Amino acid sequence: MTIANIALLRTTAGTSPNEFCDILGYTTPGDGGGGHFYWDSTSITADNGGTIIAVTGVATGRWKRVLDEGRIDVKWFGVQGTVADSGIIQTIIDQYAGIYPLYFPAGTYYISGVNVFNKNGAVIFGDNSNTTLITSAGPIFNIKSTTYDPVHAPVALVKSFEMYGLTLKGNLTGGLPTDGTEGIRIEGVINVYIHNIKYSGLDKVVNQVQCECSLFEDITPVDLENRQDDANYIIYSDAQNRRSNDNIYTKVRGVAKQSQVYLKAEVASGGMHDGASISECVFFQCAKQNIYINEARYSTISNNKLFVAGEEAIYLSNPAGVTITGNTIVTPGNVILGNGITLYFTAGVPLFGKNTIIGNIIRVPTKNGIEVIGADGGTIMGNIITSPSAVNRVDFHQLGLYAGIKISNSRNIEISSNTVHPLREGESDTTYPANWKADIEIDAFSAVNVYHNVQLEGKLVINNSNNTTVFSNLPEIPVSLPTSGDLTNGVFGYTITNWAVNNTSGISTSTLTNDNTIDRLDNTILPFSIRADWADTMAGSSWMERGIGLVAAAGDNFVLSVTMRTAVGQTARIALQMYTTNDGANGAIRYFDVNDTWQRFYLSFTSKEALIPVIRIISAGQTAKTVYFSPIQLYRTKSVLPVFNRVCTGTAIPTVGVWYRTDTVLNSNIQELGAAGSKYIIEGWNCVTSGNPGSWLEKRALTGH
Repeated sequence: MTIANIALLRTTAGTSPNEFCDILGYTTPGDGGGGHFYWDSTSITADNGGTIIAVTGVATGRWKRVLDEGRIDVKWFGVQGTVADSGIIQTIIDQYAGIYPLYFPAGTYYISGVNVFNKNGAVIFGDNSNTTLITSAGPIFNIKSTTYDPVHAPVALVKSFEMYGLTLKGNLTGGLPTDGTEGIRIEGVINVYIHNIKYSGLDKVVNQVQCECSLFEDITPVDLENRQDDANYIIYSDAQNRRSNDNIYTKVRGVAKQSQVYLKAEVASGGMHDGASISECVFFQCAKQNIYINEARYSTISNNKLFVAGEEAIYLSNPAGVTITGNTIVTPGNVILGNGITLYFTAGVPLFGKNTIIGNIIRVPTKNGIEVIGADGGTIMGNIITSPSAVNRVDFHQLGLYAGIKISNSRNIEISSNTVHPLREGESDTTYPANWKADIEIDAFSAVNVYHNVQLEGKLVINNSNNTTVFSNLPEIPVSLPTSGDLTNGVFGYTITNWAVNNTSGISTSTLTNDNTIDRLDNTILPFSIRADWADTMAGSSWMERGIGLVAAAGDNFVLSVTMRTAVGQTARIALQMYTTNDGANGAIRYFDVNDTWQRFYLSFTSKEALIPVIRIISAGQTAKTVYFSPIQLYRTKSVLPVFNRVCTGTAIPTVGVWYRTDTVLNSNIQELGAAGSKYIIEGWNCVTSGNPGSWLEKRALTGH
């Protein structure tokens, strides 16, 4: 038979066991509350208003809904979204959560403070953006395991929970989210999966307390395009006094009044976030940090896009083993913000560490691109720190810019292969922001290595740093060093005085003064640059020389590296010489034939006494030639070094000129040669006996063809 609604069903008893009845609606036909029922003639189960219906005046026998859809629809219980439905939904949760998924069809529902306590395996879902749940106060849903270990991994009654396909809304007060309104509050639960959620006007979209092994995915605001202030926090997670392990936050998007992802812990009680992952998120403006993690351990922040306007884009307090990679941090137009990435350690001495910041793009914030304070160990590699390019960008020349990368109170830090370029896109002048202190600033305890960084057009500032090395940065950047402080076995700086010259051929010295250089006293090779990109006319027996400004110990080893070429069409004989004051001509000297192709030439030298080494570049008896140098570098080490000579390119074994043993010619025209099964290439040629042109051996390599 067919009956119009549930009220009429309560007046109609079945006439035989398992009799079927079709209900057209809960109140009116087509309102979503209808369905198929059968008559259980022996049942005395209480009426629950949706799946079990008692007939008035009939003690034994119940109409029971056929649950052939594998889920519980809230409209079966008369939920219509026109009034507060929290009480009805609480009844449904108490009876069916963890047994059947709870389904909210398309529509709007007014819900506050529904408890999902100790419901292992509960699933709540809706009809994507067509299903909206609205709260006036407190959380919409409060998911909790009432029994769990608050210190270690939770001994939880709830070991699985899933929610998806819902839009969660709160009430706005003065256009801002009302404090305390939350979409979902989850406590003491493991294996949480929250995904495909939209939100608007909430204090906290997700408030997570002492949870682990959870995945939060595809959480976005209702109006992302217009970037509304849709929440104070999108993800708020409090580990409190225990480890919150292996939580994943991905494809979270939106604007937050405070922070988008805020992970906190009670430090004194041993709380921490271990194994967290934040990836593929897009965050717009916020008042504080886009991503904040207190006590992060072995976590990853990767491939996020952060359009920041507040304090820091990424702020980590006391992190260890954290990787920050592939993120893009952009300054929107006409805003002021803090650092791009900050790693801060609360102890007074270097703590934790071994964090990696690699491959991020930071389009210059108003303080520091990357700042590390109080770390022990870490790598900063392959990051690009440059200026904003938006049409309406703020003129950051007028803002309080500090440094591209700043390291303080830290040790054992590697800074390599970064690009730091604070000028605005397309800017050709070299005028830096008024308060720009440095491309890289180091005020660390010890052992900071800076190498292979590029486009460093400002300066490197070093203060009170022991055992710090700086080498192979391009271009060769000036270095600012302290005038006092503890520099034992650390960085030493000095100003190069004028080169002494035999000036009969007009060698220019004006460009060879007041260059900052650096050197160090331990086993790490460290070059200084004497000068890059200048040319001199060298003829006859003219020479230029200079002391390197530091007393060498007997047995110290040096390698002089000179990259040079002549003017087009010219050749020149140039000698490189190093010696100390007392051994004069008995020092190391090598002669090189230089042509109009850039080549790098090497000279090794071992000091025989504790005196100042001298570098001399000599024109070896020739007519006037123009020689270009770019650059001259000196490496110093306590280790014994091999004799280095010329490395250049060519297409055959040299037939003229003076060559020295260990000189190398790299083949610039590599071709596969030989018969099938034993084909090879010629990588180059090595000089095995000094002479004019000397004796050479061919260096082959099989190709496997």
